[in-house]
Amino acid sequence: MKCLKLFLLIIFLGQSWQSDCQESDAYGLKRYFANVIPGIVLPTSQDGSLEQSIKAGLQVEIGNHFAFSKDKRFTGFVRLTWLRIGYNHLNIFNVYAAPAHVGLGIHYQYNNSASLNASLNGGIVLYTDGYVFDGFNGKSEYILYPQIKYNKDDFSVGIEYIFRPFGLGIFDLRDGIHYFGIVLGVSLGRNIN
Repeated sequence: MKCLKLFLLIIFLGQSWQSDCQESDAYGLKRYFANVIPGIVLPTSQDGSLEQSIKAGLQVEIGNHFAFSKDKRFTGFVRLTWLRIGYNHLNIFNVYAAPAHVGLGIHYQYNNSASLNASLNGGIVLYTDGYVFDGFNGKSEYILYPQIKYNKDDFSVGIEYIFRPFGLGIFDLRDGIHYFGIVLGVSLGRNIN
Protein backbone atom coordinates (compact mmCIF):
# COMPACT_ATOMS: atom_id res chain seq x y z
CA MET A 1 0.00 0.00 0.00
CA LYS A 2 2.89 2.35 0.80
CA CYS A 3 4.39 1.72 -2.63
CA LEU A 4 1.07 2.56 -4.31
CA LYS A 5 0.76 5.83 -2.39
CA LEU A 6 4.35 6.76 -3.24
CA PHE A 7 3.78 5.87 -6.91
CA LEU A 8 0.62 8.03 -7.09
CA LEU A 9 2.44 10.93 -5.40
CA ILE A 10 5.31 10.70 -7.90
CA ILE A 11 2.84 10.72 -10.81
CA PHE A 12 0.97 13.72 -9.35
CA LEU A 13 4.11 15.76 -8.70
CA GLY A 14 5.95 14.52 -11.78
CA GLN A 15 3.93 16.45 -14.35
CA SER A 16 5.96 17.35 -17.39
CA TRP A 17 7.82 20.59 -16.61
CA GLN A 18 8.60 20.98 -20.28
CA SER A 19 4.95 21.07 -21.34
CA ASP A 20 4.05 23.35 -18.43
CA CYS A 21 6.70 25.88 -19.48
CA GLN A 22 5.38 26.30 -23.02
CA GLU A 23 3.79 29.61 -23.88
CA SER A 24 0.04 29.72 -24.44
CA ASP A 25 -2.62 32.24 -25.36
CA ALA A 26 -4.20 31.96 -21.90
CA TYR A 27 -4.19 34.73 -19.31
CA GLY A 28 -1.56 34.91 -16.62
CA LEU A 29 -2.45 32.60 -13.71
CA LYS A 30 0.49 30.17 -13.65
CA ARG A 31 0.40 26.54 -12.56
CA TYR A 32 3.09 26.63 -9.82
CA PHE A 33 4.06 29.18 -7.17
CA ALA A 34 6.81 29.61 -4.58
CA ASN A 35 6.76 32.36 -1.94
CA VAL A 36 9.07 33.67 0.76
CA ILE A 37 7.17 35.51 3.49
CA PRO A 38 9.18 37.59 5.96
CA GLY A 39 7.05 39.27 8.58
CA ILE A 40 6.47 40.36 12.12
CA VAL A 41 4.91 38.36 14.93
CA LEU A 42 2.90 40.05 17.66
CA PRO A 43 1.94 37.85 20.63
CA THR A 44 -0.95 39.19 22.71
CA SER A 45 -2.58 37.89 25.85
CA GLN A 46 -5.48 39.16 27.93
CA ASP A 47 -3.85 38.16 31.21
CA GLY A 48 -0.51 39.80 30.34
CA SER A 49 1.46 36.57 30.78
CA LEU A 50 3.27 36.96 27.45
CA GLU A 51 5.81 39.55 26.52
CA GLN A 52 4.05 42.17 24.36
CA SER A 53 6.92 42.83 21.96
CA ILE A 54 7.16 42.41 18.20
CA LYS A 55 9.28 39.49 16.95
CA ALA A 56 10.59 38.47 13.52
CA GLY A 57 9.35 35.55 11.45
CA LEU A 58 10.02 33.88 8.12
CA GLN A 59 7.97 31.41 6.06
CA VAL A 60 8.44 29.59 2.77
CA GLU A 61 5.64 27.96 0.75
CA ILE A 62 5.33 26.09 -2.55
CA GLY A 63 2.25 24.83 -4.37
CA ASN A 64 -0.15 24.72 -7.33
CA HIS A 65 -3.05 26.73 -8.75
CA PHE A 66 -6.05 25.09 -10.47
CA ALA A 67 -8.26 27.55 -12.42
CA PHE A 68 -12.06 27.23 -12.68
CA SER A 69 -12.29 28.71 -16.18
CA LYS A 70 -10.05 29.27 -19.18
CA ASP A 71 -9.48 32.35 -21.35
CA LYS A 72 -11.19 34.70 -18.90
CA ARG A 73 -9.85 37.89 -17.40
CA PHE A 74 -11.59 37.09 -14.10
CA THR A 75 -11.60 33.53 -12.72
CA GLY A 76 -11.73 31.60 -9.49
CA PHE A 77 -9.07 29.09 -8.52
CA VAL A 78 -8.15 26.42 -6.02
CA ARG A 79 -4.78 26.87 -4.37
CA LEU A 80 -2.98 23.77 -3.08
CA THR A 81 0.07 24.44 -0.91
CA TRP A 82 2.24 21.31 -0.83
CA LEU A 83 4.56 22.56 1.88
CA ARG A 84 4.79 25.56 4.16
CA ILE A 85 7.59 25.82 6.70
CA GLY A 86 8.85 28.63 8.86
CA TYR A 87 9.94 29.93 12.20
CA ASN A 88 9.39 32.86 14.48
CA HIS A 89 11.52 34.19 17.26
CA LEU A 90 9.05 33.85 20.14
CA ASN A 91 10.87 31.26 22.25
CA ILE A 92 14.42 31.23 20.85
CA PHE A 93 13.31 29.10 17.86
CA ASN A 94 9.58 28.37 17.42
CA VAL A 95 9.35 26.11 14.33
CA TYR A 96 6.24 25.13 12.41
CA ALA A 97 5.37 23.16 9.29
CA ALA A 98 2.19 22.69 7.30
CA PRO A 99 2.12 19.51 5.22
CA ALA A 100 -0.74 20.66 2.96
CA HIS A 101 -3.05 23.66 2.85
CA VAL A 102 -6.01 24.30 0.54
CA GLY A 103 -7.36 27.69 -0.48
CA LEU A 104 -9.99 29.30 -2.67
CA GLY A 105 -9.28 32.51 -4.51
CA ILE A 106 -10.00 34.89 -7.35
CA HIS A 107 -7.63 36.03 -10.09
CA TYR A 108 -8.07 39.20 -12.14
CA GLN A 109 -5.84 39.87 -15.16
CA TYR A 110 -5.30 43.61 -15.83
CA ASN A 111 -3.24 43.16 -19.00
CA ASN A 112 -0.76 40.66 -20.49
CA SER A 113 1.76 41.08 -17.67
CA ALA A 114 -0.10 42.34 -14.57
CA SER A 115 -2.71 40.59 -12.41
CA LEU A 116 -4.12 40.42 -8.89
CA ASN A 117 -4.79 37.31 -6.74
CA ALA A 118 -6.77 37.14 -3.51
CA SER A 119 -7.22 33.89 -1.62
CA LEU A 120 -8.37 32.44 1.68
CA ASN A 121 -6.23 29.47 2.68
CA GLY A 122 -6.35 26.99 5.51
CA GLY A 123 -5.08 23.74 6.89
CA ILE A 124 -3.31 22.02 9.74
CA VAL A 125 -0.15 23.56 11.14
CA LEU A 126 2.32 21.61 13.30
CA TYR A 127 4.50 23.69 15.59
CA THR A 128 6.80 23.58 18.56
CA ASP A 129 5.65 25.49 21.59
CA GLY A 130 8.77 26.12 23.59
CA TYR A 131 12.52 25.87 23.35
CA VAL A 132 13.46 23.47 20.56
CA PHE A 133 16.91 22.90 22.00
CA ASP A 134 15.43 21.74 25.32
CA GLY A 135 13.32 19.02 23.68
CA PHE A 136 10.42 18.83 21.25
CA ASN A 137 7.07 19.99 22.57
CA GLY A 138 4.90 19.66 19.46
CA LYS A 139 1.31 20.81 18.92
CA SER A 140 -1.08 21.08 16.00
CA GLU A 141 -4.09 23.19 15.10
CA TYR A 142 -6.10 24.48 12.17
CA ILE A 143 -5.56 27.98 10.79
CA LEU A 144 -7.19 30.18 8.14
CA TYR A 145 -5.31 33.03 6.53
CA PRO A 146 -6.04 35.53 3.73
CA GLN A 147 -3.40 36.45 1.16
CA ILE A 148 -3.45 39.17 -1.54
CA LYS A 149 -0.78 39.34 -4.26
CA TYR A 150 -0.01 41.66 -7.17
CA ASN A 151 1.70 39.76 -9.99
CA LYS A 152 3.97 41.31 -12.62
CA ASP A 153 5.10 38.76 -15.20
CA ASP A 154 6.56 35.88 -13.14
CA PHE A 155 7.12 37.85 -9.91
CA SER A 156 4.65 38.81 -7.20
CA VAL A 157 4.43 40.90 -4.06
CA GLY A 158 1.63 40.96 -1.52
CA ILE A 159 0.50 40.72 2.08
CA GLU A 160 -0.92 38.04 4.33
CA TYR A 161 -2.31 37.83 7.86
CA ILE A 162 -2.38 34.79 10.15
CA PHE A 163 -3.99 34.59 13.58
CA ARG A 164 -3.15 31.57 15.74
CA PRO A 165 -5.12 31.41 19.03
CA PHE A 166 -3.41 30.20 22.21
CA GLY A 167 -6.27 27.93 23.23
CA LEU A 168 -9.39 26.25 21.93
CA GLY A 169 -11.74 28.39 24.01
CA ILE A 170 -13.77 31.40 22.90
CA PHE A 171 -12.30 33.11 19.83
CA ASP A 172 -10.65 36.33 20.97
CA LEU A 173 -8.19 38.35 18.86
CA ARG A 174 -6.54 39.58 22.08
CA ASP A 175 -5.38 36.08 23.03
CA GLY A 176 -3.12 34.65 20.35
CA ILE A 177 -0.32 35.24 17.86
CA HIS A 178 -0.72 37.67 14.95
CA TYR A 179 1.55 37.25 11.92
CA PHE A 180 1.72 40.08 9.38
CA GLY A 181 3.77 39.03 6.36
CA ILE A 182 5.06 40.49 3.10
CA VAL A 183 4.69 37.88 0.33
CA LEU A 184 7.55 37.81 -2.19
CA GLY A 185 7.07 35.15 -4.83
CA VAL A 186 7.60 33.67 -8.26
CA SER A 187 5.21 31.87 -10.59
CA LEU A 188 6.31 28.97 -12.76
CA GLY A 189 4.84 26.75 -15.45
CA ARG A 190 2.23 27.38 -18.11
CA ASN A 191 -0.71 29.80 -17.92
CA ILE A 192 -3.82 27.90 -16.87
CA ASN A 193 -6.73 30.33 -17.26
